[in-house]
Amino acid sequence: MFFDIPAELYHGSDFTNRSKLDDFHESRELYHERYVLGKQEDEENEAYKIGRALHAYVLEGPEAFFSRYTHIPEELYASWGHPNSNAHKAAKLAFQGMNAGKEILKPDEFAQISAMGEKVRTNPDAAQLLAVGHPEVTMRIRTPKHGFMVQCRADWLNRDGCALTDGQPYIADIKSVASFTARNWKHVWATHL
Repeated sequence: MFFDIPAELYHGSDFTNRSKLDDFHESRELYHERYVLGKQEDEENEAYKIGRALHAYVLEGPEAFFSRYTHIPEELYASWGHPNSNAHKAAKLAFQGMNAGKEILKPDEFAQISAMGEKVRTNPDAAQLLAVGHPEVTMRIRTPKHGFMVQCRADWLNRDGCALTDGQPYIADIKSVASFTARNWKHVWATHL
């Protein structure tokens, strides 16, 4: 188990993980281009951005979150004008320059992450599950039979357990979803198992 591997190192390693297996399952050509030839970058989308930021906010805490993320204040963002305008683009570039090395969140993204993070932090069960343990724990093995290098990353690991788990060790996983209803919960649950 490794407690200090940065996400970039985890995702950039030669170890096989679920994402790589999903790509292989989808298309062997995609897998070959992305991981063997290194030609195709992972696509960045808003959902990944929100998920990464939520992980930092909830699992690593506000200090870690603000060391890697900043947000554009609502009033400032509104003063820049239309997002496609030259004035907006210039203001955004200047803001990026003042916050070099940090990922910048728009006001609505920051509001969404803050709201979701506070919901998790104020939920009694989630608070208990996340009170003691380690965030973003990487586990690696080399399979005995074929020598494959395999890794997985637990969002949260508690080896000692808590009252909710009757003292049994557990892994907690944080997922963000666009909406949550009892009806879509079965789909979300099945998709991520």
